[in-house]
Amino acid sequence: MTQHLQYLSVLKWSSSQYSALKNCSNHTLELIYPLLEIPVISYQFKTETPACSVDDHIRNFGKNLSEFWRINRPVFLDTRHLESSILDDNSEAITRCFQLAEAHGKQVIPVTSPGRSNSYQKAVRSIVKHGLCLRLSPEQIIKNPDIVTQMCSYFQVQSDKVHLVIDYGDISKRSINKSYEKILQSMQLIPEISRWKTFSLCGSSYPATMSQVKKLVVDKKERLEWDIWKKIITEGIERKPMFGDYNLSSAAINKPFRPGLMTVSVTVKYSNNSNWVFVKGLPIKEKDWSQTKELCQNLIAHEEYMDKKTSWGSLQVWRRAHGEITRGAAVDWRSFGVNHHLTIVASQLSNLYEI
Repeated sequence: MTQHLQYLSVLKWSSSQYSALKNCSNHTLELIYPLLEIPVISYQFKTETPACSVDDHIRNFGKNLSEFWRINRPVFLDTRHLESSILDDNSEAITRCFQLAEAHGKQVIPVTSPGRSNSYQKAVRSIVKHGLCLRLSPEQIIKNPDIVTQMCSYFQVQSDKVHLVIDYGDISKRSINKSYEKILQSMQLIPEISRWKTFSLCGSSYPATMSQVKKLVVDKKERLEWDIWKKIITEGIERKPMFGDYNLSSAAINKPFRPGLMTVSVTVKYSNNSNWVFVKGLPIKEKDWSQTKELCQNLIAHEEYMDKKTSWGSLQVWRRAHGEITRGAAVDWRSFGVNHHLTIVASQLSNLYEI
């Protein structure tokens, strides 16, 4: 398949993502380049301490990767959320994760960006035997057009071993035109763009919170990152980038929040070829996850729902609407949504002809 018709998916590596990948078809997985982010360690506000040590947080990384990523292709790994956290042996989390993956027969390509700590960059430089992923914002490239060449020199990696990702972060309808202009400008500044191992464009229009999502109706938001990518690849540029997004996540870093300070509502999260789709219920304090049955009934009766055969995740929505599965919990519903989105994006790309 033409490389730009494959999919870079940024995934917050947690149990919901494990299940989502486990239930993807091999055809879907073959089209995906996962960029895994180890999430922030949760916080115990009663004791004012982290829920676990960094060592414990990543202890099962290799085992989980081996079990749930069954395709024989390296994954990109970014531990930026743990960059200020040091392991018991004073090493970096990125190094330990690399070692754990190798011990389980899996390959990891480290991800880095300008401005990371010296210790992080040194750790990355020691584990680039499978390649290197440079994650750059358009602004970083525009500010210093030599940044890619400089970083390759520092990490002592040739261009054909480097995966380039232009990550433009969160976008909205208000910012989309400005983001588009910066993306094009930055792409034009990348030296010898055809030589890099892969080249991807990544961003997110997914809401950072559900506060603006309407309650008790099927609400939707445009998948602006898909619109940007489709427009970019028609620009007659030297190299067309792979499509990338953050799946069912904003690009913003989700920090732990104190229970009681935020009202959390039960929400069924879905997507289709054009939109992010939400069916938001009542706050959990008022009604628990049993309300998902009614929410799913509303969704499958709406034109934004695709079909139960579209994906494993979409089937679970249909089954819940018909009372065939129990209410589940937040982790289950996130898994259904992530799996469905991985599947439909892979399908969208595989169904595109040469553009």
